[in-house]
Amino acid sequence: MGERGSGSTDRWAFTRADRIGLTAVLFVVNGFAIFGWVIAPILGWLRGDPVWTPFISRVTVPALDGAGVAYSVATYDIRVVGPTTGQRLFGLAAGVLWAALLVAGSLIVARLMRSIAEGNAFDRSNIARLRWLAVLLLGGVPVAFVVDLFARGALITGTELGGLPPTASISIPWLPIVAGLVVALIAQAFLAGAALRDDVDGLV
Repeated sequence: MGERGSGSTDRWAFTRADRIGLTAVLFVVNGFAIFGWVIAPILGWLRGDPVWTPFISRVTVPALDGAGVAYSVATYDIRVVGPTTGQRLFGLAAGVLWAALLVAGSLIVARLMRSIAEGNAFDRSNIARLRWLAVLLLGGVPVAFVVDLFARGALITGTELGGLPPTASISIPWLPIVAGLVVALIAQAFLAGAALRDDVDGLV
């Protein structure tokens, strides 16, 4: 954060350098995400590489049982050799969905940033952008989370696990959901700001 204008000393002002920095960060993050979620799995598929996936199972540790120490499930990284085409496609679909959500959200943020920098914070288009961002967080992320969960489950189907019983572990992506609610609330505040701006413009 830097100064805005020659006479301003607002250290929280969002300057041109900040916008360039945030754009660069978004570009780098999206690049790594696309490579990790889409390109790398395709390259691994072409090379015939195995696929790694987490596996959760209940375990028994006699030493801990004897000491009366409580413990929970264990997470293993399972190396799936020779996954089927369907398993690879399922995993790739989950990666593509995650990447698409990230790219779409980044584009929305970039356009919001540019509009605000131009002095059009309460433009009606920004309200729509904020609402779309809320939809991505509230709807898109949970859907991608479920697709990814089923894709990981499909990978271990038919895999020899040494007798370890699988354990269902379902968690809810609370952080994106809460963030989506906050963004929706901000969109409503922008709507009130846009209405106020229209009223002021009508008086001039």
